[in-house]
Amino acid sequence: MKKYFSFLLLLLSGFAFVACEDVPEPYGINLEAAKNGSLAEGQLIYETFTSGLGTFQVKSLVGMYAWAYEGHGCVQISSFENNTNNDADSYLISPAVTLEDKAYHLSFEYILRYAVESTMKKNHTVLISDNFDKDPAAATWTELEFELEQGSDWDNWFKADINIPDAYRGKKVNIAFRYIGDTTKAATWEVRKVMLAEGSAAAKADDVVGDVTFFSESFASGAGECTTQDVVVPSGTTGIWKYDSSYKCMKATGFINNTALETEGWLYTSLIDLRKSTGAYLSFEHACNKFTNPMSEQATVWAKATSDAEWTKLTVENYPSSWTFIKSGNINLEAFVGKKIQIAFKYTSTTASAGTWEVKNVKVTGFGEVGSNGFSWEDFTNGDFESWTSDIKPAGWQDDTALGDADLQRSEDAHSGSYSCLVEGWTGVSRYLAYQPMQLSAGTYTVSCFAKSATADVAKLRLGCKVTGEEKERVERDAADKAVSHELGATWEQFSFTFTLAPSADGSDYSVALFFRNMKDAGKDLLIDDVTITKAQ
Repeated sequence: MKKYFSFLLLLLSGFAFVACEDVPEPYGINLEAAKNGSLAEGQLIYETFTSGLGTFQVKSLVGMYAWAYEGHGCVQISSFENNTNNDADSYLISPAVTLEDKAYHLSFEYILRYAVESTMKKNHTVLISDNFDKDPAAATWTELEFELEQGSDWDNWFKADINIPDAYRGKKVNIAFRYIGDTTKAATWEVRKVMLAEGSAAAKADDVVGDVTFFSESFASGAGECTTQDVVVPSGTTGIWKYDSSYKCMKATGFINNTALETEGWLYTSLIDLRKSTGAYLSFEHACNKFTNPMSEQATVWAKATSDAEWTKLTVENYPSSWTFIKSGNINLEAFVGKKIQIAFKYTSTTASAGTWEVKNVKVTGFGEVGSNGFSWEDFTNGDFESWTSDIKPAGWQDDTALGDADLQRSEDAHSGSYSCLVEGWTGVSRYLAYQPMQLSAGTYTVSCFAKSATADVAKLRLGCKVTGEEKERVERDAADKAVSHELGATWEQFSFTFTLAPSADGSDYSVALFFRNMKDAGKDLLIDDVTITKAQ
């Protein structure tokens, strides 16, 4: 009998001990959640905020605005009231928990709106401390880094998952959400489903993959090395793809002068060398507005190896639904590993659906090595003149302004395809159409093209190349070693020029620019199309 009585006294004394408010929680665990059975195995904190603050407490240092439960299944804070921005500094602090010597991660969902981009991360932080007592200002806090994003509605929640630094293993810690508002701008921040649990943060499907970057263009200051081509463009417009300096992105739209118009425009990356890659993935961020048709039908992404004739459409995992930029997800480029490729963003619009597409932070990452050699003869593209950055600039041509000095026009009188290149003539001086310099190794190369006069008059064409470091141009010559100038009539003819590069003394490549010279002794406009370059085996 005494045995049972003693056990009852011991049990009652235990209840009295827990009820004392100044006594810390045993082992630093969330007792209330544990009592209610809401903590799963491995969890130290799990607070949904569906009916209140739960086990969290609020400490405000500045102003009268604090974290609070507002009845929307979350906790919320804003220091914007009566159309006025107010100062605030408020902490939403978790109960203390003791971490074992193992990995932990913190996850939660949130919506942030009306924040200023320049101060957004500074004013909305997630913190951890191992010495918080009662005053957050007296504690030492470490900021937990995560990618803070701003929403455009109250329905779509962002998810964060953060690894707890190893330095806090074995320590008793508190987690805090700190909000700062000021008289310039006071945002609104909502938080729910906060969980601290064993294990590591889950890898996101749209995290950048790999440790090698093969291509990167943020569009922070312009189009960079990317180029554009207008395929269907209404009269009076200056291009479908344009740089937007306000949002640091490239933007395409067919909604022009408050009217939905039919358009087609392409945004091309420069060449991307995947020849030494063992795996590669494309990722980017994009936003949109006012697509009537599904965006995936009018905003598409394509890839093409330099050796391929056709573009391959890629599958984009994530499409946005608003002006808020989201990540595309990783697009596997497995089919293009071992090749040099280009990526293209194709925008189309109709009179019924003319949305706006914004793109930034384009990356190709993965595994392996970045190709070490430069732009070679194998990378030669646009010899058919189907890609133009404007009506007077075929992509890849006239980049060496010291050599490519001719005035050009896009012509629909083509040997094949839709376009050829018109090279304007002048009797004052011979003018050049030149391709961007290529790095060519020793060997014998043949350059071919189709050409004709653009008028009823005879034009004259000379084929050649400029090799950096050589004083004279290399040109096609006859049996007497005289430079050849071809007379062009009104029909397309094929012409070729062969040159040999001897091995260099140090084994390095040559920098070579191909040119097509409109001779001044005729001075008439001529057309060039279907240029090719081959190397003898």
